[in-house]
Amino acid sequence: MEDTAALLGSSAIKQRLAGVTGLLEQLRRQDAAPEASATLIPHVLPCLRDHNSKIALGALEILQLLVSRVAESTLRSYFKLLWLSLVERLGDSKLPVREKAVDVVVEISVVLDVDTVLDKLKGCMGHKNWRTREQSLHAVWRCLERQDLFREKQDELLDDVLKLLEDSSKDVRDAAITALEKFYMCIGASLLSDLEYKNIRPSQVKTLTGRFERIPVRGNENRAVTPSYDDRSNQDNDDAPAQGDAAPEKLSSILSS
Repeated sequence: MEDTAALLGSSAIKQRLAGVTGLLEQLRRQDAAPEASATLIPHVLPCLRDHNSKIALGALEILQLLVSRVAESTLRSYFKLLWLSLVERLGDSKLPVREKAVDVVVEISVVLDVDTVLDKLKGCMGHKNWRTREQSLHAVWRCLERQDLFREKQDELLDDVLKLLEDSSKDVRDAAITALEKFYMCIGASLLSDLEYKNIRPSQVKTLTGRFERIPVRGNENRAVTPSYDDRSNQDNDDAPAQGDAAPEKLSSILSS
C-alpha cells in the first residue's frame, strides 16, 4: 500500500488518480491494521484539496475507510488539518464530492466525541459559501441520526437550524426543512412545544405543517395495534383522532396563536 500511496504525491494528475484508485481498491479488499492505516493519512490529506474532482472524491472515499480503522489519538492529531480540507469539500461545486465529505464527517463524529464535530458544524452553518451551509445542515442531522441524539441536542442546535429557514439560498432553506423533519421524526410533540417560542413566519408554519403531516413519529408505529371494527363502536371511530394528524394540528394552533 505504501508504494501505491506514494503515487498520491506525484505532480502528474494521471499518477495521482492512479494512486487514489489503486489505494482505494486495496483498502476495500483488505482491512489494514491501525498502524498501517495511520501511515496512509499523510499521503491522502493533500489530495483532499486537489483541483481534480475525481482525485478529491477518491481521497474522501479512502478517508471514510481509514477513519474507522485508525486509533482515536491518530485521528485527533490530524483533525485540525483534516477539518480545513473537509470544509472546502463541503462547499465543492460537484455534488458527489460534497456528499462524500458529509459521509467522512459522520464517520469522524463516531470516532471522536460528537460534540467536537457538532461545534465545528455550527460554525460552518454560517459559512459564506451556500453549499457549505447546505451540507453542514445535512451533516448535522446525519451525525445526530447516527448516534440517536436528536432529543439530547435539540436545545443546542434548533435555533441554528431555524435561522437557515431564512437563508438566501433555496437549497439551504430546503436543507433546513429536511433537518427539522428529522428532528420531528424522533422528537414529535416536544419539538412543537419548543417551536411555540420561536419566531417563525406564517408561511414557514404552513410549509412545516404540510411536511410534518406526512412524517410518522418514530416509535408510534410500535404502539398498540388499532382495534378492529368489531371491537369498537362507530362512535369510537368518529371521536378518536388519527394520531398522525394530531401533532401537525397542534403545530398550526401553537404557531398561529
